[in-house]
Amino acid sequence: MSNFKVILAAAAVLVLSIVLAGCIDQGGNNNLGPTNENAVLKIAHSVPSQATVGETFTVSITVTAKKRVSAVSVREALSGLTLVDAGSFIGIDQNTLRGLMLEPSAGESETFSYDASCEHPIRYTITGFAETPEGRVWESVEVNCVEA
Repeated sequence: MSNFKVILAAAAVLVLSIVLAGCIDQGGNNNLGPTNENAVLKIAHSVPSQATVGETFTVSITVTAKKRVSAVSVREALSGLTLVDAGSFIGIDQNTLRGLMLEPSAGESETFSYDASCEHPIRYTITGFAETPEGRVWESVEVNCVEA
């Protein structure tokens, strides 16, 4: 009889978890990615398709607020690239550049750029993120590094 009570309690917990998850997601928030654009933000990169090992190249990431928000946090993961100049980013933390847009109005864009180089003849993936409490977006792009 005690096994039956354990099974019944486990079933009750499972049903309660499903109901609570449904209530939490009831708002239908489709602004959580993974996508490069949603109802709140848009993100886009400009990178060279190919770079030469050891030579500096520029990467730009443009973030657009599609509605007025208090702030947008911007991060760019360098994924093995060597940072030459942080450019318009305000800081770096463990190979991730950090930027901030304060009180952008609807339709306002800001471009963050930096200079980097690659040390090896491989394909590097760069990933940028932009987020607010209302939603987040991200985009990955590749740079093919080749020998001179």
